[in-house]
Amino acid sequence: MDLEEFFERKQIIKLKSTEKQLVIKELVDKLQDLEYINNKERYYAQVIHRESLENTGIGNGWRSPTRATESVTDLISIFGILEKPIDFQSIDEKPVRYVLLSIFPTEMSTKYLYLIGMMARLFSNKEKRKMIDGEPTPAKIHSLLKKETKAYYESLS
Repeated sequence: MDLEEFFERKQIIKLKSTEKQLVIKELVDKLQDLEYINNKERYYAQVIHRESLENTGIGNGWRSPTRATESVTDLISIFGILEKPIDFQSIDEKPVRYVLLSIFPTEMSTKYLYLIGMMARLFSNKEKRKMIDGEPTPAKIHSLLKKETKAYYESLS
């Protein structure tokens, strides 16, 4: 499996926002700018509603707000890099610097869980997190995620 099955390089962005809801809005806005969605207000409301029901703060500096919806036909993800970590009410109570937002149809839950599993493995590895945290650029993150996707898939096969 290849990273591009989840997202392309253009779907890894630097974020300017400094508050949880504004971060989610910025990510959803970018998905519309990239023409992956066509109603950013609807998806923003859906993701925020999902966030109000269950904490998606995975820990280790990243968070994964999601929304399963039948209004899309494929898994759509975008990865944001915050300039400075912010409080996202994560399970480990640590600030978040990376946010992976995903919108997907219910029948693609397995594909989404594969992505989350791979990301959790990456962010729980201290050595790999050091590589990310140094100077996190979209190109650097994309390169690392590309390698990790392949390694994770091979470890499951």
